[in-house]
Amino acid sequence: MSRTTVALLLLCLAILPAMAGAQRPHPCDSAVAAVLDERALGVADVAGVYYDEIRRNDRQAAVVVGYDAYLRLHTCRKGYLVVSMNRACGVRQVYTRLPCMVPGVSPY
Repeated sequence: MSRTTVALLLLCLAILPAMAGAQRPHPCDSAVAAVLDERALGVADVAGVYYDEIRRNDRQAAVVVGYDAYLRLHTCRKGYLVVSMNRACGVRQVYTRLPCMVPGVSPY
């Protein structure tokens, strides 16, 4: 099993109990786990995660065009590490919301 796969499994195990009513993992969990792995962060560093759907209004209905994952880190009392992704979970941008600071990640 790859390091990213292990990180994904640990992330799911750590986060799912904290998410009230969550029945299954999010499709972008593996992309978020890869971002954590690239920045030398582990599941133990994550206090919780929230996914926000980015929608575009079409003529018929709102269409999901991407997701933002907001990760609350134990090292950040306020702010988030944010992973912005397209609808296929391709990472577009990674940044922090102030005052959260992560080495090598730009604050916004």
